[in-house]
Amino acid sequence: MEFEGRVFSVTGPASGIGRETSIHCAAQGAIVAAADLDGAGAEATAAEIRDAGGRASAHALDVGDDRQVEEMVAQVLAANGRIDGLANVAGLTLDAPFEKTTNEIWDRVMATNLRGPFFTCRAVLPVMQRQGAGAIVNVASAAAYLPQDDLTAYSASKGGLIAMTRVLAREAARHGVRANVVAPSLVDTPMLRRDGIDRAQWPVETWGIPLNRLAQPLDIAEAIAFLLSDRASFITGQVLHVNGGRIMAP
Repeated sequence: MEFEGRVFSVTGPASGIGRETSIHCAAQGAIVAAADLDGAGAEATAAEIRDAGGRASAHALDVGDDRQVEEMVAQVLAANGRIDGLANVAGLTLDAPFEKTTNEIWDRVMATNLRGPFFTCRAVLPVMQRQGAGAIVNVASAAAYLPQDDLTAYSASKGGLIAMTRVLAREAARHGVRANVVAPSLVDTPMLRRDGIDRAQWPVETWGIPLNRLAQPLDIAEAIAFLLSDRASFITGQVLHVNGGRIMAP
């Protein structure tokens, strides 16, 4: 199996892309540390992996709290002796027009979408540097490229995440550590159904997706797994757009 014996930390595994990434990588032999603010949801995903014969642990984690992040990484390292991959999937959006984006909205979105990945990357980087190998995948969004109403904080956080990842990729490369970004567009996850509106049921034409369907979590999980794998051993500092053609990058 492709990831046999490798240790991956995945944030946001309670549902959606994070859950699918955890299950998909575990099916390929990875030992998964599933870390989520929803500790019960993380445990449910870890239990599903174990029930299928895989290996997984669950961690209740607020990614915006650097002390919790450091403690989680220490636990994973103590249990497994190494950390080979990190997938930062945890994300949050709070919609508001620009002029109604309050400090609270801005801070909450940044804490999860930008500070969180910064904290987790900073925590695992020394481990991967000592190993002389490692792969980091941060999940951004097409919203960093495609302006949308009411997504000021979300778009800014994802744009910042891309910029941060590129700096990390340059600095970490000398130690054999890679860092890349997966940028989905619209994915059929609970986030798409926020505010009690089932946006997944809207006509696909509304979204302007040439492939004429919404992404499923597995579509994104496959891309994340690829960038974590040795098949991507010469890829770093890149943004992999997974959006059905909604944005066609140069």
